[in-house]
Formats: sequence, structure tokens, C-alpha cells
Amino acid sequence: MKSINTTKVIATCALICWPLASFPHVVLENKSAPAGSSYKAVFQVGHGCNGAPTTAIAVQIPPGFQGAKPFAKAGWTISSQGNTAVTWTAASKEAALPDAHVDEFILRGKLPDAAGPLWFKVMQTCDDGVSKSSNNWADIPATGSSTKGLKTPAALLEVVAPQAPMTSAPAEHKH
Repeated sequence: MKSINTTKVIATCALICWPLASFPHVVLENKSAPAGSSYKAVFQVGHGCNGAPTTAIAVQIPPGFQGAKPFAKAGWTISSQGNTAVTWTAASKEAALPDAHVDEFILRGKLPDAAGPLWFKVMQTCDDGVSKSSNNWADIPATGSSTKGLKTPAALLEVVAPQAPMTSAPAEHKH
């Protein structure tokens, strides 16, 4: 029987699990939804900016997403610019999202009737008390919906064609 090299096993597991431990950017919890439906956009923020805590999240509402209504977040204020943008701002230094923590910012709205990619651009602002920095999660591919190779990708929602309602077959009658 061959012996297992414990160091190699641990190193392999670390390489496989490491990407799962943190979000490389701001992402949507649910990455697809049916066209024309109500959608709860949960933006997951997995880190700050270069070690600094997150103090604001501004989401640009894409064309076709209607009636955006943000969810209140304790310790944060909300401002809306009609149906074009929503911003959450930490009301105090203590309310800011530390770099080592993960949190969610939520809004609800109605999806367009046509299927296709819907891109939410997100500006993440951070402040460590000495300087401000930001991550502008706004890169969109020239074609398609693959974010591979994009340094700061926007949050992608795949709007899919709605499924046809299930119809029940007529009941068979026994004679």
C-alpha cells in the first residue's frame, strides 16, 4: 500500500478551497432569474479596499430593472437617485464593514421581459481614517457574459426565459 504524502494533500486542499474562502469582488447571491419576475438582488461584499473597511456601496441600476427599492441596513443610510442608482453609506466609523468581514446589501425590483445579461456596476468606497480608496466593480465584457480576464467585473445577473407553466394532463377515466 502506498503512503499518502500529508503535505501534498494539505497543499492541494488549500489551493482548491482558498478561492471559496473569500469573494474576489462584489457578486450577486443569485446569479440568474426569470425574465419579467420580481428579483431580490443580494450584493455580497467579500473584502474592503487594500485592507481598509468599506464605508459606502453605490449600485448603478441597469436599464430594464424597474422599481428598485433598497433594503434598510442598520448603521447605514440610503440614498436613491430615482431608478438609476442606490447608495448605502456607513453612518459612523463603527458601522463600516471591516476588510476581514463579509456582508450583504439588498435591493428589490422587477426584471426586464427579455432574457439576456444584466450588469450591475458597483462602486465600493473604503476609508481607513487616513485615506480613502475605492474599487469600481464596473468592467463589462465587449461581447457575451464571461467575466474571465476582467480585473474589476460588474455584478452579472443572467436573465433567463421564463419557464412555461406546468399543465396537468387530463385525468384518465376508468370505465
